[in-house]
Amino acid sequence: MEDQGGTLGKEARDAQKERARNAPGGEPVSGRTDLPEPEDYGFGDAVETASGGEVVAYEPREQAGRLVVPLTVHNGGDERTAYTVVITARSGKTSRPVVVKAPNVFAGTTWPTEADMTADGLDDPADVDIALKVTKDVYPFGDGR
Repeated sequence: MEDQGGTLGKEARDAQKERARNAPGGEPVSGRTDLPEPEDYGFGDAVETASGGEVVAYEPREQAGRLVVPLTVHNGGDERTAYTVVITARSGKTSRPVVVKAPNVFAGTTWPTEADMTADGLDDPADVDIALKVTKDVYPFGDGR
């Protein structure tokens, strides 16, 4: 802090020295370990994978009366990438496609999400087959150009 004469007052200088003494040294406490892997989300067993294992669909489950398919999208590349995933649930003669988007997933990170597959004829999660179709679009566009 400067006063109008261009010099710091004694109290301001003392406060500045105190802050400098108490400031952290700049060394990280630990390495960056906060990026979970796809299996760290506890979604259960994988039932379908696509895009070289980057997109994983897990066992369908009933959640609050809805049929839900958990997904993880893991960007194993070196660039930020947008993913468009078409999940198709089939049971008997019933088929339901749902589109899920994971926009601009950073390299080395995982995007957890889920798809609501609720439809007539898709009642029992154990009788549902899942298929995946993935479109990847590398940043900066991320819009399917």
